[in-house]
Amino acid sequence: MKHLLIATTLGLLVQSYSYGQASSSRIATPQSVPTNVERYGVDYELKDYVFQNGDSTILNSINLDYLEQFRLQDSNLDVSDPNTGLIVTLFFERRKSTPTTLQLKQ
Repeated sequence: MKHLLIATTLGLLVQSYSYGQASSSRIATPQSVPTNVERYGVDYELKDYVFQNGDSTILNSINLDYLEQFRLQDSNLDVSDPNTGLIVTLFFERRKSTPTTLQLKQ
């Protein structure tokens, strides 16, 4: 009877220890997706477009998810955005850009 009590106690200790380990698992942090404004000048630009008073809200109307299918691997490509009718130049490679170097053409 004493052996049964010791075995049960050890079993409960092992079970509680393993349960405690499972609850401390890491939680995945979702990746933030850059906005159209943040991507401007990095992987695309508007061709022959003049921003009025530096207003870049037109960039949010561009369907970059749709345009991604046309991006080439070895050269830039000009495509027409169906939402705005604007010509978008898709860069074949990402360019480095920081808030201080990103300048909207005025």
